[in-house]
Amino acid sequence: MRYIWKLWALALVACGGEGDPFARPESRIDATAAERGRPQEVPGFPVLSCIDSIAAEGSLREVTAIAPPGRRRVPIAKDSNWYPAQITDLEVLDSGFAVLDAGAVEVHLFSSDFSRRQILARSGQGPGEYQNPQAIAAPPGRDELWILDRNPPRVLRYSAQGDHLSTTSLDRTGLDLVVDSAGNFYVSHLAIPSALLERGADSLSTVVSFYAPDGRSRRDAVVMRRSDYGTRRFPLPGPNEIRLASLGGPLVAIIYTGSGVIEVFREGRLQHVINACMPERVLKAYAEQRAAFEKGTMSQRSFPLVTDVMLDPSGTMRAVGFAPDEDARYHIDSWELGTGQSAGSVAFMAPGVRLPPLLRFGVAWHDLVAAEEAGFVASFRVEVSAVSH
Repeated sequence: MRYIWKLWALALVACGGEGDPFARPESRIDATAAERGRPQEVPGFPVLSCIDSIAAEGSLREVTAIAPPGRRRVPIAKDSNWYPAQITDLEVLDSGFAVLDAGAVEVHLFSSDFSRRQILARSGQGPGEYQNPQAIAAPPGRDELWILDRNPPRVLRYSAQGDHLSTTSLDRTGLDLVVDSAGNFYVSHLAIPSALLERGADSLSTVVSFYAPDGRSRRDAVVMRRSDYGTRRFPLPGPNEIRLASLGGPLVAIIYTGSGVIEVFREGRLQHVINACMPERVLKAYAEQRAAFEKGTMSQRSFPLVTDVMLDPSGTMRAVGFAPDEDARYHIDSWELGTGQSAGSVAFMAPGVRLPPLLRFGVAWHDLVAAEEAGFVASFRVEVSAVSH
């Protein structure tokens, strides 16, 4: 996740933002390039996304938010005593939101309007305490929150009231976590294709593990092979970010954020594959970075295209990302899950808003929740104003 935040910082510089990227003159976000015309770009840094087809258009409206004291021009009561150190993960719950503050080693539970807040359990080395939280996940249909601890590698289960339910030790460190309705869970790991280049032709690396509810039975859900170097799923030589998301019930999504590939799994088995729109400039940038790596240059930049997905009751898959297209429009893309056929995108303008990479769907597809590292957390609604024919 950390290199995603560096990416966002560069994008903010490109757009000319100053100060808090989530601070409007009166409360929220600095004016963005979307208000001034077409977004600007850092040379060699393709911050723009693309849209295959537009099904509807609309605009983004902020519903409610919380910010650290001093980050608003006009402070409000619910901001008091909210001093996060480094927000790194966000989970939408039926009753509100869970926010992981990895910098302070705390997990916060918020009501849906951010008026109430509590800390889930406590950090430490005692029974039922977490030490190095890496990710959080909410099992569908359960009033629980799970925490992926990095060191030691393990998963801790808590009730929504903060009671510790169980701890499951893992055999390796994880980066992200998702749980299905049966309690099976998936854990992602580092995906570094270049590490396989010097090994044998049959070398492989597990990048997503599937665990039974007791955590004792593990099998590979996704493996990366030497031949995957430079493919659509793994376009970068170094770390390729993989995000995990619940689709409700037994289905989960494995999102290759930098390439827009979305794989749908059920009980550890691949069911569907969907490919989001991939900008030509991003493909070119990845090819240039691979060529530079092969000449000995080690630095790289990832361009996240999809940050979250959801499956609505009609069987339509939705995806959202934080990068606007060349016309300064954000968009929610849709596909029919069974066929992978595009159902078009809802493109929306967001005057005064610059969405961060920590961007999630709310309970419905038109509801979004976003958080920036320094602690501004907000919920938004996409209001559709026109349907394309």
